[in-house]
Amino acid sequence: MDNGLYQGLNVSLVKEPTEQSVRSNNAKARTGMEGNTFVICVPLDELECTAASEPEHGRHKWIWLDVDTGLRDGGWLDGLTLNERELTVSAQEKEMCGNEDGHFIFCVPTEAFVRNDRTYKLKIKKDGAPDASVDIKVRNTSAMKVAAYLPTSEQILKAEERAKVPAFNNGSSVLSAEGNVFTICTPLDELKPSISVVYPERGMHSWIWVDIDTGLRSDDWNGSEEKGDRLSLNGMPVMASRTEHAGEVSGKLSGDQNGHTTIYLPVDVIEKEPKTFLLTKPGYKPAAFTVKVKNTSNQSV
Repeated sequence: MDNGLYQGLNVSLVKEPTEQSVRSNNAKARTGMEGNTFVICVPLDELECTAASEPEHGRHKWIWLDVDTGLRDGGWLDGLTLNERELTVSAQEKEMCGNEDGHFIFCVPTEAFVRNDRTYKLKIKKDGAPDASVDIKVRNTSAMKVAAYLPTSEQILKAEERAKVPAFNNGSSVLSAEGNVFTICTPLDELKPSISVVYPERGMHSWIWVDIDTGLRSDDWNGSEEKGDRLSLNGMPVMASRTEHAGEVSGKLSGDQNGHTTIYLPVDVIEKEPKTFLLTKPGYKPAAFTVKVKNTSNQSV
C-alpha cells in the first residue's frame, strides 16, 4: 500500500452526499481527466442552488468531490495543508468517503467556476512528502435559454420619450416563438418609419424594439471587460435592457441583474431577409436565435 502523496491527486464524485440538493447535482455530473485537469461537465440550468453549511461560502450550485491524497497512516492529517491552509476532515466527511484514511471532500461552486471560465488548483503539502496537486474545471453542458418579448408602447416611452414612432410600431405588432425562432407579425404598410433614436447612423426604417431574455441572472448575466467574461451579441458587448418587462424586470435597470437586453430591428429590412443573432459568453455554450417578420398588411394581426 502506498503511504505517500499521489503526485496528481485522485478525484471522483462523492457517491452519496448527505445533502439532498448536492446528491441531485452530483447525479447530473459527468467527469474525466484531461492531463492533470479534472473536468466536471454539468447542465447548470438543471442544478439546485443552496446555501453552504458555512454561511461565508454563500449560495451556489454545489458539486462535492472526493479527493484522495494517497496517504493511509492514522496521522495522515498531521501537518497537511490544502492551498496553504490546514486541512480538517469531519467524521461525516470520512464516512462519505468510505471511511478510508487519506480522503477529504472539496465543494465546488460550479456556476462561479463557469462564470469566470476558471481553472482551480488544489495543492497539498506535507513535510517529508512531495507536493501533490490537481486542477479542477467546470464545463456547462446546457445552452442559454433565450426568450423574446415585444415591449409595450408605455414601456418604450418610459425608457425613451423620443421613441414615439417605435412605440406606435410595437403597439401594432405581436410576436410568436417556435423554439429559438421569433416571428414578428406586423402590418408593414401601416408602420411609421423614422431615424433610430439609438442608432441614427442606420438610417430611416420602420423600427420595432424587442426585449431579449438571455436566461442569465445576477452575477451570471453580464460580466465585465476586466474579468473577460462579458456576454456578447454578434460579437458586441450586451447592454442592459432599456425597457421594463412586467413580471421580469422592475425598477431602474442597473445592468447587472436583470438578464434582459433590447435589440432594435428595422422590420422593413428583416421582412426581406430574416436575421440571426448569436449570444456568446466564456464558459457557456453559444445560443443562436433568429428573428423573422411576417407582413400582415390588409390582414388582422
